Amino acid sequence: MRFKSQKALNQLLTHGIVATMRDYESLPQRHVIINGKHLGFLCTILPTTEENIRKYYKLSGFSTPEEWINEAKKLHHGKLPKYIFIIELVKKDFFKR
Repeated sequence: MRFKSQKALNQLLTHGIVATMRDYESLPQRHVIINGKHLGFLCTILPTTEENIRKYYKLSGFSTPEEWINEAKKLHHGKLPKYIFIIELVKKDFFKR
């Protein structure tokens, strides 16, 4: 899984959890490689609704729901992604040896 938004990646690395909008389906309860450097755990997948955006924007790394929506649309060619993924960081230095 790639994070193009530095704010979202910083949220994950700093707080160990992030809410991110994606436009593809996935299965919850699975491990994901993040930017080839970090191991995350996809905890929950939710539909992108106004209620879920308001509920989870504080986990997104953005200051307001509108800021999160604008960034998501920018990264998805003007379209709001269908899903919100909640991802937890497994271990910050998992790939460092």
